[in-house]
Amino acid sequence: MKIEDNSFLAAFDAKTKDHIISRAALCTIPGGVRVFEEADPSDGIYLVISGEVEIVKQIEVGREVVLSRVKPGEFFGEMGVIDNCGRSAGARTSTETKLAKISSTQFEEIMSEASCASAIFFLRHIDEHLRKTNSRFISEVLRKEKLHVVGEIAGTIIHDFKNPMTTIMVLADFIRETSSNPETKKHCEMILKQVDHMVAMAQELLDYTNGNPSISRTMVTVKSLFEEAELLTVDYLKSSKVEYSFSACDAEVELDKNKMIRVIQNLLSNAVQAFEKPGGKVVVESSKTEDGMVEIKVSDNGPGIQEEIRSTIFEPFVTRGKKKGTGLGMAIVKSTVEANGGTISFETETGRGTTFIIRLPASID
Repeated sequence: MKIEDNSFLAAFDAKTKDHIISRAALCTIPGGVRVFEEADPSDGIYLVISGEVEIVKQIEVGREVVLSRVKPGEFFGEMGVIDNCGRSAGARTSTETKLAKISSTQFEEIMSEASCASAIFFLRHIDEHLRKTNSRFISEVLRKEKLHVVGEIAGTIIHDFKNPMTTIMVLADFIRETSSNPETKKHCEMILKQVDHMVAMAQELLDYTNGNPSISRTMVTVKSLFEEAELLTVDYLKSSKVEYSFSACDAEVELDKNKMIRVIQNLLSNAVQAFEKPGGKVVVESSKTEDGMVEIKVSDNGPGIQEEIRSTIFEPFVTRGKKKGTGLGMAIVKSTVEANGGTISFETETGRGTTFIIRLPASID
C-alpha cells in the first residue's frame, strides 16, 4: 500500500497531502520490536504502509493485552500527540512493518492550518478508537474473571478427586499384582493410566488458569508418543465408529510426553465431535522437515472450522458449537505446545476438513 492511500490523509486536500508526504520519515522495523513503550513521551503519529502493529496495554506485572491491531492504510499514536500526556499504551510490530512517521511538531503545524472538516475527522477517529479499546479492555477483564472462577472450580475438583482416585488406583494396582490373567492385568494397567489422565487434565486446567503450565521435558521418540496416544484413544475412536491411523516418523523430540499425548487426544476428540455424519476419518502423522523440526499433523475430513471463530480458535471460551464444551480445550492445547517449545497452526476448508500442525524442534543426532 502507498502512503498516499493511508486513511490519515483522507481529511486533507491534495496540497496538504503532498506537504505531509514530503515531510514524513519512513522506516522499516522487524517483527516483534517495540515502536514505543507505554508512558513514553508522545513524539509523533505513525502511518502503517505494510505489515502490522499491535497496540498493547499492561494489565498486571508481566502480562499485556492486545487492545487493537493496526493494518496497512491505518494509523496510530495520535492520542498521545493530541493530549500531550505520554503514551497510554505501547505499540509493537507483529511482522516486519514499514511506517511513515509524522512528528508532533509537524502534526501541530498541520492541524493549525487544517479546516473544520479535518478536525471533525480526527474527533470521529478518536471516538471510534476509544470505543474499540474500551470494549476490548472490558472483554479482557471479563475473561480474566471467568478464568479465576474456573481456576477455583478446578482446585476444588482436584481436592475432591484425591480420595476416590487414590482408592481406584490402589484397588486396580492390587488386582493387577495378584491376578494371573494377562487380560485382567492389561485392563488394570489401562485403569491406572486413565486415572492419571483424569487427574492430570484437572491439574492442567488449574495450571492454565494460573498462567503457569508445569512442564517436565524428556527425550521421547515420536513412535512411542504415538503408540501411547493410540492406546489411550483407540476405544473412544472405535466406539465413535471413526476410521483412524497413526504414522510416526523416525525422530526424537524433547517434550513432556504425557501432556503432549493429551494435546493429541484433545485434537482427536474435537475432530470426532465435529463429524456430522458417518464416514469420519482422522489421521495422525509426523515428518521431519528440512529446517530441523518435527511436524505432527492431526487431520480430519469433517466440516471444517466455522469461519467466524477461525481467528480466535486458540483463545479461551471459544467453542465450535459443542453442547458441553467449555471453550478452554484449544487454549490449553496452544499453551501446552508453546510450553514445550513448539508452535501450532491449522489449515481448514469448509466441507473438506481440518489439519492441525504442531511443529517441535527435533533432537540433534
